[in-house]
Amino acid sequence: MSYQRTPSTAPVRKIKRVQFGILSPEEIVAHSTAKIEHAEVYERGQPKSGGLADVRLGCMEKNMKCYTCSENMNNCQVVSVTLNSNGLCITWASSKP
Repeated sequence: MSYQRTPSTAPVRKIKRVQFGILSPEEIVAHSTAKIEHAEVYERGQPKSGGLADVRLGCMEKNMKCYTCSENMNNCQVVSVTLNSNGLCITWASSKP
């Protein structure tokens, strides 16, 4: 499976400045495109809207286009997931003394 991005066709320009910032939890939620409301992944063979494979969250299959960015699996945007309850990351917990 290749995760190489397609080269951009945008004109090349000199970068004048770069600005970084950190989004607050409220800003992250405001930028959300979908909310997971169903435990089911598929409905009638298609990704279920509001489910874990909702196509607004990005592509999970090579031949699909994302409903949010219209890109394929290799060029799709990054998503964030908010869990309803706290969890324990076994890898992190086991690496602590």
